[in-house]
Amino acid sequence: MPDSIASDPVSVTSIPAEAPKAPSATGPRTAGAHRSSRKPILRIAAVVLGAVLLLAAAAFGASAAWIRGTFAFEPDQAPWWSSAGVVRLDSGTVALDSEVAIIDLAHLDVAVPFVQGLGRSGLSVVTADGSPVFLASAPVALVDPFVMGTAYDVATLEGGSWSVRPVPGVRALGDPGTLPWDASASGRAPVIEPPVSDPSSTASGSVFVRLEGQSPTSLRVDAVFTWPDAGRAFGILVLASVLSAIIGGALVATGAGRSGRGRHRRPTLVEGSGG
Repeated sequence: MPDSIASDPVSVTSIPAEAPKAPSATGPRTAGAHRSSRKPILRIAAVVLGAVLLLAAAAFGASAAWIRGTFAFEPDQAPWWSSAGVVRLDSGTVALDSEVAIIDLAHLDVAVPFVQGLGRSGLSVVTADGSPVFLASAPVALVDPFVMGTAYDVATLEGGSWSVRPVPGVRALGDPGTLPWDASASGRAPVIEPPVSDPSSTASGSVFVRLEGQSPTSLRVDAVFTWPDAGRAFGILVLASVLSAIIGGALVATGAGRSGRGRHRRPTLVEGSGG
């Protein structure tokens, strides 16, 4: 074989380095660009719902504070969440000379906004020395014959002030327990439902008071509104306020926190599919 074949130099072709790929026409993409667009909407919804719950918590708390400030819970009822709430409107003081009095009422009532239909109005009397009182109501046609011939006082409320007219008598008063009263109560602050007051009607009611302590004395007459479920309503509103504040605050913090972290996150570049 000719020596020229073995001695021919081998031609080596250099392989050029691969040129860098041009960036994608769509530009660099972040790793989270493919995530669902619903997540920002959910964050906004969480913030809005949380704000609504915080407003509801404020409203519940204000309502509970109004109940606690307006009503006095009965001290003899326990636990407090089963207590009735009472509002007392002082209608003035009556000075009595006798141990028996007839209270003539044209109008005595107390109006409580928002809950007027949830409770009941009443009439209460309290003596200056705190002695027990028997309080009852019945039609005038029943009360007048019962007190006739006895010494008693007639107290009339006119123009916001009381006037007292003494009626003399010598007969001893009978036992009030023998009468069929429409309503009656006894104690240091008894409460009864106010009678119907209509002078033109025979069914018009009269309020009978008998002092079980010493006379003469002064008698404070109160219009009373009682809400039996005041304690329960107060407890429910407090609980609703606390829960709404906790849940609403958590929703606002979660939505706002995720949104803030998303704005400050550094994007991760991903190579686009080339062309």
